[in-house]
Amino acid sequence: TVFLCAEYIRQVTFGLSQEFGVARQVSGNYGHFWTWKSPKDSSSSTITGNLLTAAYLDAQDPMFFEEPSKPVVVYSHDLVATRR
Repeated sequence: TVFLCAEYIRQVTFGLSQEFGVARQVSGNYGHFWTWKSPKDSSSSTITGNLLTAAYLDAQDPMFFEEPSKPVVVYSHDLVATRR
């Protein structure tokens, strides 16, 4: 059995800027894609998974219109979860 989950996130971070009274804003667009697989042995208490994180350019980035729908970076993490 395989469980799939996808979520899209827009992260907006505000911080200090060089100009008084104006906040610095940094935004990012991400997609998280989770895959979990149940073990072949039904008595096992461990499942394995993978998390793909895709980062996309923001519309305010000068390179956005060159390829607005493809990620600029993809991270992959293998996961193991064990029930205690």
